[in-house]
Amino acid sequence: MCNGNERRRTKQISHEVKNASHIEEYCKRYQDFIKREIEIINPDVVVWLGIKTYDMKLHIKYLGARCEKDKRYFIIERKKVPILRMWHTSYIYGYIKPLPGYSNKIIGKLCAKCLKELERYNISLFR
Repeated sequence: MCNGNERRRTKQISHEVKNASHIEEYCKRYQDFIKREIEIINPDVVVWLGIKTYDMKLHIKYLGARCEKDKRYFIIERKKVPILRMWHTSYIYGYIKPLPGYSNKIIGKLCAKCLKELERYNISLFR
């Protein structure tokens, strides 16, 4: 949903990706649209792709998320919607062991990270 990586100048891309200023500018500029889109979708869980931008608390600063200890939530129609802290899907070096059964090591790592995040919020996929 929030993809601010549509850039043309390589030097600018390199600097922006390192400090994530392009994502912050995107959230700042389009915050009303992003908030409305989240409300329309009315998700049960939001997966925030990008550890750096999650840790920058852009979802709190611009998008109205709430913080409870180490967990973050959007409040949508009086419902607490967890915001999962995930690596961006293009990040391949995550320090986590892949889940067994995945022939693609990157996908296995992303799935393991996602399950770990879901556990933080006491969410089970296998009810």
